Amino acid sequence: MPPIVRNLFCISLIFLSGCAVQKALTGEYYLTGPDFETGIKKFTAAVQREPENARNHYYLGRLYLSQGNALQGQKHLARAVELAPAKADFHFWLGVAYAAMRRAELERRSYLKTLELDPNHVQALAYLGHNQMARNKLTEALVSYNRALAVQHDIPQALYNRGLIFQRLNRTPEETAAWKEYLRHYPHGALARKAVAHLNAGGDFQYRNHHIGKRLIPLASIAFEPFSATLTKTSKRALNYLGKAIMDYPNLQLRIVAYQQNNLQLARQRAHSVQTYLTTTTPALDAARIAANWFDVPETVQAGGNRFELHESVFFFTKLKPNDPQKKNTNGKTDRKTY
Repeated sequence: MPPIVRNLFCISLIFLSGCAVQKALTGEYYLTGPDFETGIKKFTAAVQREPENARNHYYLGRLYLSQGNALQGQKHLARAVELAPAKADFHFWLGVAYAAMRRAELERRSYLKTLELDPNHVQALAYLGHNQMARNKLTEALVSYNRALAVQHDIPQALYNRGLIFQRLNRTPEETAAWKEYLRHYPHGALARKAVAHLNAGGDFQYRNHHIGKRLIPLASIAFEPFSATLTKTSKRALNYLGKAIMDYPNLQLRIVAYQQNNLQLARQRAHSVQTYLTTTTPALDAARIAANWFDVPETVQAGGNRFELHESVFFFTKLKPNDPQKKNTNGKTDRKTY
């Protein structure tokens, strides 16, 4: 069972509840790190001076959490909640402390209390979804994620975890749509690669992962206007990214392989169209670094333990340039793998 994605995305939102003016005088300044220890000393002293000041306990608890000390973080956040029970953020961060301590039920209660005080608290909605998903409350988690995304439409963890939920519930059309929605917002990175792998395993190849040097790069599949070799706008954006990526590997040659069942001429035209676009838009990428092949048969792809045939496709991989002095494969061949 794939793990849920449960990052502290809310850390990046710490300034939403604070004022940027004179931030050096606030706990928000110390929460940006990396000197958490100085912040802890400052707020420990503040708590000693004003033990009934809820905000001092709140920041001290947050700083302990940032340092990885969940026990002390929970202690001070719980005190902040006692002193100021109407503060939604205090309840939320107490829930985060409970999560770090693996006290799932207390974590859940903290998020629910946060949402009583602020029904649109986006961090509490997303983290409630994480909590529910970890307890296999999949339908409830989906509701929480959807509520969070209605407030902030691009939360990466919520977008990605919805795909996992639909997968576990065997709701395949919705799963496919969820992976594509994630990739629409976040087309690159580790989760994007996983989303593409999920899509491909289900037989959808609107996106593909390609090995470029040491990197595995997810790209929107290269598409053309009907019955032509004219690239679509989406394909051009994908090729722009690919052109930049291959420049990181000057000793490699990019290979373009185009497939068009029963139409060798169109396959050749499409391969050349891609090659021309790359050399035109990436001046440093000379023609000697790009080679093209084309075939009038389907491409055979293995994905998720299944075998698929793509009647029209364009695939990329890399190999050492022919004149590269580095050692070649011991068998003297360039092995092409299908991913």
